[in-house]
Amino acid sequence: MANESEPNNSRPEADPIDFGETVIGNISDPNDLDYYKIEVNQTGTITLTFNSPTATTTKYFDVSLRNSSGEILSGVRTGSQEVFSTLLSPGTYYALVQKGDYLSSEDYTIKSEFSAGSSNRESEQNNTLNTATPIALDTSIAGQIYNRDDRDVFSFTIDNPGTVDLSFVTSSLNTSTRYYTLQILDSNSN
Repeated sequence: MANESEPNNSRPEADPIDFGETVIGNISDPNDLDYYKIEVNQTGTITLTFNSPTATTTKYFDVSLRNSSGEILSGVRTGSQEVFSTLLSPGTYYALVQKGDYLSSEDYTIKSEFSAGSSNRESEQNNTLNTATPIALDTSIAGQIYNRDDRDVFSFTIDNPGTVDLSFVTSSLNTSTRYYTLQILDSNSN
């Protein structure tokens, strides 16, 4: 296990993290940001495992995976262990750990892992028709909505007129709350 090195409060100061390596860090004050640099050499899925010192529903930490421009690709706000994955192309990415709703200055751990090749996961950024994740008919694909502003767009082609059946499965336990809006649009957004 390695320890974070300060300062790592920006992308240029980010600590490099190798796949399979676990890093120990902490958020020492409300303005502390912990950036970790992740280099991806081929298309594949990055999985981040975050372990909080607390095991609570209180959201002490905001953990996100960002592209080289700082745009959020995926993430969680948590007070316990979380694992999340994102399909990415080659490039430089950053894991960012920062204060969530409350401050906890206890040590956390973060680990990145990589699985080469494309999988049945959405690819980020896929928030417009032009950047939609293509999917084949009769297949399942996994995605993640990071926050209320995140939008996931998927595209598929049909050769003949007919009916499209869309199945949507979520792990949300409260079925009376509306978490998602689903739409099927044509290439003109109709």
